[in-house]
This record gives sequence, C-alpha cells and structure tokens, in this order.
Amino acid sequence: MSRKLWIISIICGLIFSSAVLALAEADKDIQAHPSCKYCGMNRQMFAHSRMLIEYDDGTTLGACSLHCAAMDLALNLDKSPVSIKVGDYVSKELIDAESAAWVIGGDKPGVMSKRAKWA
Repeated sequence: MSRKLWIISIICGLIFSSAVLALAEADKDIQAHPSCKYCGMNRQMFAHSRMLIEYDDGTTLGACSLHCAAMDLALNLDKSPVSIKVGDYVSKELIDAESAAWVIGGDKPGVMSKRAKWA
C-alpha cells in the first residue's frame, strides 16, 4: 500500500511541477513587457487581449491590444514581424494570431476601441 502512495505522490508532483513551469513560461512575455509601450496599460490585467510581436531583428513588443500592436506595426514598416501572438480570451495563453479564431463585436467591451476584438 505504501508503494502505491509513493508512486501516486511522485506522479502528482510531476504533474504539478510541469503545470508550474508552463505558467512561468506563459508569463515570460508579461515579465519582459509588464506594460504597453503606447498606452501604459497593465498587460497582466489585460492578458486576454495582450499581443506579442517578434521582429526579424530580434526585438519584441508587448502590447495590451490589437490596436496598440497595429500602431507599432505601422510605425515600424522597416521591420518584418517573424511572429505575432495574441492572448486567448479564455485561457489567457499566447496563441498564434494568424491561426486564431477571432470574434469581432459582441456584448463585451473592447480594449482600446469601441468594437471588441477577441482571439
């Protein structure tokens, strides 16, 4: 009986540690960019709408919303984005913006715009 408990506790420990590592990895972009460069909004508070742009020169931008990300893309026409990620509305994890399903409008208020845009 004690051997079964020992095995179960090891499995639970492994599951818990992998979940903690996944959360720490997911929040790296928020630690690197705690607030939006353009409006100063807290990206942790707006994790459901945050965006992360990685450019070909190695620089990154953490924005609070699609609006602020679009401003950065417009101001940096000389740079090419390598990756654009957006916060999933439900899980708040970063997902690929191009393959994400987007909801435009709805009854939830938008972030930095009247019309809501959620991934």
